[in-house]
Amino acid sequence: MDEDLDIQSQFNSDSDDGSESTSDSSDEEGIAKLERDILTWLMYCRAAGSLVNQYIQSSRRRIRRFQNARSGRVFMITALEDDPNIAFCEFRMYPPMFVHFTHILRDEYELQSGQDVDIYEQVGMFLFILAYGKGYRQVRTLFDHSLQTIHHYFGVVLRAVVKLVAKIIKPKTNYNDSPPNHRPCPTRHPYFQDCIGAIDGTHVKAVFPASERLHLIGRKGYPSQNVLAACDFNMCFTFVLPGTTGNVHDSRILARAIHSADINFPQPANGKYYLVDSGFAHRPGYMAPYKGPNIRYHFQEFPAERNGRRRQFKNPQERFNFYHSSLRNIIERAFGVLKNRWNILDRRPHYSFRKQTAVVVATMAIHNFLRREGQLDEAFQTVEEVVDAGEIDLPNEEEEIAATNFAPHVRSTEWDQLRDQITQSIVLIGEIGGTAEEDAAALIKESGTEKPIVAFIAGLTAPPGRRMGHAGGGKGTAQDKIKTLKEDGVTVVESPAKIGTAILQVFKQRGLVWQTGNSCPFVNQFLLLRIIMK
Repeated sequence: MDEDLDIQSQFNSDSDDGSESTSDSSDEEGIAKLERDILTWLMYCRAAGSLVNQYIQSSRRRIRRFQNARSGRVFMITALEDDPNIAFCEFRMYPPMFVHFTHILRDEYELQSGQDVDIYEQVGMFLFILAYGKGYRQVRTLFDHSLQTIHHYFGVVLRAVVKLVAKIIKPKTNYNDSPPNHRPCPTRHPYFQDCIGAIDGTHVKAVFPASERLHLIGRKGYPSQNVLAACDFNMCFTFVLPGTTGNVHDSRILARAIHSADINFPQPANGKYYLVDSGFAHRPGYMAPYKGPNIRYHFQEFPAERNGRRRQFKNPQERFNFYHSSLRNIIERAFGVLKNRWNILDRRPHYSFRKQTAVVVATMAIHNFLRREGQLDEAFQTVEEVVDAGEIDLPNEEEEIAATNFAPHVRSTEWDQLRDQITQSIVLIGEIGGTAEEDAAALIKESGTEKPIVAFIAGLTAPPGRRMGHAGGGKGTAQDKIKTLKEDGVTVVESPAKIGTAILQVFKQRGLVWQTGNSCPFVNQFLLLRIIMK
């Protein structure tokens, strides 16, 4: 029995050890399962956190970074209602124009208010960026919106303004159908009445990938895009072709615009033409100045009148160039207003190149909007009061050579001959009294010149017996002078405004027209012979 007890005791002892071992194994499995569950839960939590973070980053509703007392909406109210000078300083337009512009984008181009940003703030942020060329961080400080919100709405407004381009950047049906003070002056430029505007290129600083930057630096010495534009005499852009790198010549861009079917370039109609500078070729529909080492072109190169002395020209070509340049300067003044108003054009914004070109076009569209709405501001007033207040860009010899290379040579000889004929036309302006006009008529008859000559005699409306205030002023009536001039083959007009039309009629009578039968596509400056009675 004792042994049995001992055996039983041993059996019982072995049985107790096995029970404890089984219990320990179960505990370990439970702990391992719990660990696996915890790891799985942590993975789910991590995935959920990542999804929440992505939602926050992509959500249009932002928590304001700065809890300023003045929000963007309060700033807009202050600018538009309390102080109009703030609106012009920050947005480059006064409150009435700002509101009108915003409503056009809303009503015609589907600009809508966001959850936290209304349309006025959207347009305000957009114009502020264009005006100062500032980054999104400066805008965030002023408007109290997140960087992504600013980026989003800048793109929204930019797309709306680009839609406006097709409507507002184009020539009017009648070309110079604008206020009289925005047309070529008929007394100063009587031969430019068929000119529909000027064409030129301007360089806008641009950002390119580092691998391409060196190859895209143009003559300005920095990476840029060369923007070709045309404008009318109301200083409104009628055509714009952005997106060409700065190392491409203006003449090549114009040639592509004229001959590419996918570019809607406003070709000059019969009898109309554009003025271009010496960087472009002289060809039908595009009037360039005379070129040469001893021929000045830009009107800034000619000394101004002082002490009653007139400008001195070495030859008829320089006289032509002076009046050509003074009228073509309208495109340089338009560029000057554009770049002075929108500093972003000189700040190299770090956008994609496609977005950079869209910004250029948008600034030109807003420029036209402000001009055509008829409200003058400081920018336009400055260039109207100061003739040479625009952007001056003198073409170099390389550009003049390129202009010849990229232009067709069809009928270039006839075009040059016609310009020479016009350049040396004579306009005789006289007054009642004296005999100088009769003497000039006799000289014209004796010389047998074939140059077109048109005369105007001042004093037709003077009372009978009225004397001019100079020696010989009591001699020679207007009717006598007109009769003598007509007998000697001179065309006489009744008003200075009709001089250009009269010259054109003389050209037609003498066969100085295009081979196609169209009227002369340009009527330009002349060799002025002014006779003042002494």
